[in-house]
Amino acid sequence: MSSAVGSDQTQISIQVHLDGFSVFKQEDSASPLSFTQFAALKDWLEKQSSQLAAKLVYTTPATLVPEELFQPDHAADYLKYHFQNSNHVAYSALKSLGLMVVFSVDQDLEKELGSLVSDMSITHSSYELVRRALASPHKEWLRFVTIFHPKHLEVVFHKGNQLISYNQYPIHGELDSSYYLKLLHTQSSFKNEKAAIICYENGSQWGQSNFKTINDWASDAQYITEIYPFL
Repeated sequence: MSSAVGSDQTQISIQVHLDGFSVFKQEDSASPLSFTQFAALKDWLEKQSSQLAAKLVYTTPATLVPEELFQPDHAADYLKYHFQNSNHVAYSALKSLGLMVVFSVDQDLEKELGSLVSDMSITHSSYELVRRALASPHKEWLRFVTIFHPKHLEVVFHKGNQLISYNQYPIHGELDSSYYLKLLHTQSSFKNEKAAIICYENGSQWGQSNFKTINDWASDAQYITEIYPFL
């Protein structure tokens, strides 16, 4: 469910990771709060003095499926190598691209959160990232648009509104992001063209150090600390 945020509401983003939660406030998106247990997150939400409008963002594994091949009755099959059968599956349509974003959701979590906030919308980071990256006005540019999550990164490689690839990679150290991005670039059929690299921070302990290694071979790469596009 979703509605416009009222003037008496505080907008927050609650990100669901495999091993915990991150909370970002609209007025201070550069300083996320981290919770490893839902009980601690619930306690924090109950102590807030204003009404909260929450954007619940799953950052867990997801997959993109061409719309013409997608079968709703078999949606769980697309995630069977990532999650147990007991997980619930949701999907969102990227109509302009002819793609479906398939991801796992926690309905019990959503029910509890729904009782703690005045308004809540539900999405997945891959849906938000792909949708907004491809809306870039620079139609002639090749771009790697990257989000640093706490322990992994997402990469959208596109040219204008043409999606070339979407990937998720784990981050274990300061060289990982540079390695994956350089590998994608050198293996692409566009390797003779210059590609813009945009890196968005999202509460990752490795974000800043990873960007430094990227900047060694891509001196004009951009590092942005706001948590686009999750608020």
